Amino acid sequence: MNESTPDIRAVLTGMSQSMGKVPPAIASAAPVALAMVVQQGPSSALAMPPENGALDPETTTRIGGRPGILHYACALAMANKAKARHSQ
Repeated sequence: MNESTPDIRAVLTGMSQSMGKVPPAIASAAPVALAMVVQQGPSSALAMPPENGALDPETTTRIGGRPGILHYACALAMANKAKARHSQ
C-alpha cells in the first residue's frame, strides 16, 4: 500500500467515531471499493459542515435523511450521525 492509499481500518474507525456506528453496507464496500468509501467523508463534510453551515445540524440531518430513506445504508448512517450528535 502506498502512502496516498488510506488504510481500511483507519477509514472505518474514523467513520465510526463520526457516525457512532458504520452501516454494514459501508463496511462491506470498503474492501472492494475503498475509494468510494473514502470519498464519502469529504462529500459528507461538504454537505454537512461541522461549523458554520447554512442550516443547523438537526435540519441538515433531516433534509439529508429524506433521500437516504430510499437507501438503507444512507438512512442508517444519518440516524447514527444524529445519535452521535445528541450524545455529545
